[in-house]
Amino acid sequence: GRFVPQLLAAGLKRGDANVLALALDLLVPPLSLLALLIVGTMGLTSLVTLLGGPWLPTLIAGGNLAGFILCVLLAWFKFGREVFPAHEALSFGSFAFKKIAFYGRMLLGGTASHWIRTDRSTPN
Repeated sequence: GRFVPQLLAAGLKRGDANVLALALDLLVPPLSLLALLIVGTMGLTSLVTLLGGPWLPTLIAGGNLAGFILCVLLAWFKFGREVFPAHEALSFGSFAFKKIAFYGRMLLGGTASHWIRTDRSTPN
């Protein structure tokens, strides 16, 4: 997050495509957070449209959601079928709820994890 402007500047100054690619990669949130943001945007714009607001934001959000789903499915089809078989897709719901709870805790100022000190004392 905080190094992205420095990486962008260094990449542009040096003309280094690898540094620019790294900076752009750092700008993309984790896939689960990106999915949550895209679905949330779709829900929010749909609600505004149902309440009489403009339809264009909902159309754009719908296109974004459709494109995201298509990209994830294509990536899964090409690279992920061995790692995540289709029959395990039913477990995705519980994973999604855990991620939503995790990001909710982070948003409210919680920590990502708890540190448990490992006992390194020698047995007597």
